[in-house]
Amino acid sequence: MSLVPVTLSTQWTFELGLSHGLTDTKSNRAWPKQVRDVSYGAVQVPLIDEEFSPYPFRQTENPDLSRQASAIQQEQQEQQEQQEQQEQQEQQEQQEQQEQQEQQEQQEQQEQQEQQEQQEQQEQQEQQEQQGQQGQQGQQEQVSN
Repeated sequence: MSLVPVTLSTQWTFELGLSHGLTDTKSNRAWPKQVRDVSYGAVQVPLIDEEFSPYPFRQTENPDLSRQASAIQQEQQEQQEQQEQQEQQEQQEQQEQQEQQEQQEQQEQQEQQEQQEQQEQQEQQEQQEQQGQQGQQGQQEQVSN
């Protein structure tokens, strides 16, 4: 069983005292400047106001509370890491989508251009053929005359 030192700031101690309805009958303000025990269910936590306490700093046996605190901290850290990972993944997916879209647009543009060029080439060829036919026809007519 490990010993866990419990220190709290005056402000926090004061507020905790208020929330538990603990008052100092002499000065009629919450929380006397000394050690008080506050119960959290089965766990007894001596609260130490180190600054003003006439008592020497004490250590309290409270492995449960420390385990709880580290478990909460770990959970929070894991949650944060998960969130960051998710955000990163979403960002990456968005980027990939954008790149894909740009690539597709480029490809479509290229295909359109190629089609246009092909069409123009075809029209030119047809025009040439027509001209060639017309020339042949003209020659034939001359011959028959």
